[in-house]
Amino acid sequence: MAVAPHEHRKGTLLDRPVALVRVSWDVAAFVALVLLSVLAHLYALDRMALHHDESIHAWMSWKFFTGNGGFSCAGGRSSPTYCYDPVYHGPALYVLTLLSYFLFGDGDWQARIPQAAAGIGLVASCWMLRPYLGARGALLAGALLAFTPSLLYYTRFARHDGLMVLWTLWIVIGFFRYLDTGRPGFLYLMAAGTALAVATHELYYILGFIFGWFLIIRVLFELLPRRQVVIGLAAVLVFSLLVELSIVVGVWSGQLTATLRADGLALLFMAVAGMGLLLTRVWDDHPLVVGRFRALWREQRPVLWTALGILGALYVLLYSTFFADPRGIVDGLYRGLEYWLGSQQEFKRGDQPWYYYFMLMTLYEPLAFFGGLATLIYLFSRVWGKGARGWEMGAEAPVHEIDEAGADRGPTTDDRRPEPALGASEGTADRRPTTGDGARDERHTGALADGDDAQA
Repeated sequence: MAVAPHEHRKGTLLDRPVALVRVSWDVAAFVALVLLSVLAHLYALDRMALHHDESIHAWMSWKFFTGNGGFSCAGGRSSPTYCYDPVYHGPALYVLTLLSYFLFGDGDWQARIPQAAAGIGLVASCWMLRPYLGARGALLAGALLAFTPSLLYYTRFARHDGLMVLWTLWIVIGFFRYLDTGRPGFLYLMAAGTALAVATHELYYILGFIFGWFLIIRVLFELLPRRQVVIGLAAVLVFSLLVELSIVVGVWSGQLTATLRADGLALLFMAVAGMGLLLTRVWDDHPLVVGRFRALWREQRPVLWTALGILGALYVLLYSTFFADPRGIVDGLYRGLEYWLGSQQEFKRGDQPWYYYFMLMTLYEPLAFFGGLATLIYLFSRVWGKGARGWEMGAEAPVHEIDEAGADRGPTTDDRRPEPALGASEGTADRRPTTGDGARDERHTGALADGDDAQA
């Protein structure tokens, strides 16, 4: 068989020269940080004995791995293979631990590998935050996620916590990067993160509440006059505060059902409405979310179906134990909420005083607590004096430009992409902020223009 001359062969990835001159210090520092994170998460991982919860997860995963059977399922069923039981949370942890046993054998170290990998993944995922934080900011974020005491502990701990933090970060990155770029890959990342969160722990109900209300408030902010949104949020805040005060002073018990109280719900809605009011002070008027969703439906519908397919496929595969227990598909939809509201709420698990976590945060995470508090005070005290429209972030905030090698080329005024906002040409008013000379500030639409070229 004739061999094609060397000059006519099609080059492969391995044939390309490695251009080390393009590797900046930012890239080198980030790679070094990831390697340090690998060391921090894997070193002496089996040194400590398994915690009570860890032992349960390791034992159930071992039974799943060896096929020993004897699993209890939601609704009182039993199964010879793993099946979803809300007492022990979602199936993702057990599938990942089984994979660890398969690859590395069984043992304490292997039982903690999924969480350690999640901790390393947290650090590596910060690379995708560079457009918002800059390369140096992303490096600092990665360092904090790698070595902050609480996260380092829980990403070396065979429970669901570390996994949920990683899935949540993927949801956040996927959502905001998709809004900015329109690239399908980020929507797929959000779909995968959502499915894995749903299949890991019932915390996804809380995540859905927080993220869902953030999205609702933002959409209303883009569709309605600012005054109406502010009045509505203020009404919710005042009503929730009155409900809370009525319980505190003893006007009524706050008991809605045998297992559900109004004080907790009132606190949730107070937090949502209060944060919504603060956000209306800093949000610009550019209709980003509505425009992107409209473009997704009209121009990227196959991308939408693919993302939903990823979400559905992961959910079905994990909750059905790869079709060994099809009943789990239905159980996963409601059994977790039924269990926690129906039998666990009355035990008041975590019934500490309201200031309990403030005490713990100051002791274990002083940097995150005081740094975040100082940032909030600075941001919103500065905002409050800016008038009714709030602080137009686009008029002052620098846009970090990242080159192909990952280097942060510093703040720049991104005036290279003067395309209109999505949806502005179809009856939606272009509500972008204006600069001092009356021209529209294009910095909020530049990322959208980039994404339009990347649509699948």
